[in-house]
Amino acid sequence: MKRWLGALIGIGFLALLWWHRPAGQEVPKQAAIREPSEDVVRCRVCHASQSEEFLTTGHALALRLAHDPEVLSRFAGKTVSVGQPAVSFRFWEESGTLWNANEKSGVKTQVHWMFGSGHHGMTPVVVAKNRYGEDEGPDLHVSWYRPHGLALTMGHEPVLTADPDSLGSLNNASDTKQCFKCHTTELTRKGRGIETANLLPGVLCSKCHANAKEHAEKMHGGETASSSFDDWKSLSPIQSVDRCGECHRSPTAFKPEQIQPENRALTRFASVGLPLSRCFQFQKTRQLSDGTARRLDCLTCHDPHRPMTTDPQHYNNVCRDCHSRPDSQDSDCPKQIITSDCVGCHMPKVRMNAPVSFTDHWIRVRSASENAASAEPTSATPTAPK
Repeated sequence: MKRWLGALIGIGFLALLWWHRPAGQEVPKQAAIREPSEDVVRCRVCHASQSEEFLTTGHALALRLAHDPEVLSRFAGKTVSVGQPAVSFRFWEESGTLWNANEKSGVKTQVHWMFGSGHHGMTPVVVAKNRYGEDEGPDLHVSWYRPHGLALTMGHEPVLTADPDSLGSLNNASDTKQCFKCHTTELTRKGRGIETANLLPGVLCSKCHANAKEHAEKMHGGETASSSFDDWKSLSPIQSVDRCGECHRSPTAFKPEQIQPENRALTRFASVGLPLSRCFQFQKTRQLSDGTARRLDCLTCHDPHRPMTTDPQHYNNVCRDCHSRPDSQDSDCPKQIITSDCVGCHMPKVRMNAPVSFTDHWIRVRSASENAASAEPTSATPTAPK
């Protein structure tokens, strides 16, 4: 019996190494994927100002190959211990690619992709074929955060094991496809897998403006602009927010009992909080003296064609634009004068179970317990998920 048990353990260990096998031959090289600039060049002819800084935005940088020089500079040669009890993870560069190892299990793997622009952080993802030929794999337990560095990936359990999930949290084929779908502009299938050669990384012009390619071709050919071109100006505020929510989540993605002010996880998803706010819900009744209605959606504060501003005064000015007009029907703040820090009180940054914070877009008067949870992390050690 002991001999059979030992054989089974040995087979299991070999299977584990096979699942995490180095797949260097499957890793796409930089020349094997399309350059993000391809999608922007055709729009730049007529929309130069919108295109000028676009490739530096978080959307454009939403997905990169792991051997991107900036990625390597943040991971290669670094070691970090995460979890309870602590497990050491090491990253290194080998033959121009990024590798990772869990020192507890001895398992190592080549990192293929990096999800996240780096504005908040970056999470390494490994992709391999399952027995059905589908692409799946884990996002690793270690991510990079600005300005902290390496730490436990947000939302991951801090108790790590030497099982097949020792390197990361395994995503099934459906979840893996959805992750790539939201971080790419074009994603085509090859059999049951992802065809990386035609993958267009990042969220680019034609991702948000359907039929942009056909529109550009007609315009360049001297034809009238296509009426089927997806212009966001024609969308209502809720339609606009829901379009962002296709990737950034919408309230319908959560159970009713999850949509509570105390649920800090909602803060990650701005397109969930904003439609719940009174500012958003009452905007139809807030009209100017000329009869036009004020508009509040994601684009009111954020220009998707430029890097996101971090200046709080930019957002305070948006609040004042509604609340300080002579013909405003909105009530004045009973606690502070109009020139005070609106967003600092009503849209504070909320810390997650990692060294990173997100702005709460559920604009409201917050309870004392909520405000206590809103403070920036007081230490570099990530807190355990609740």
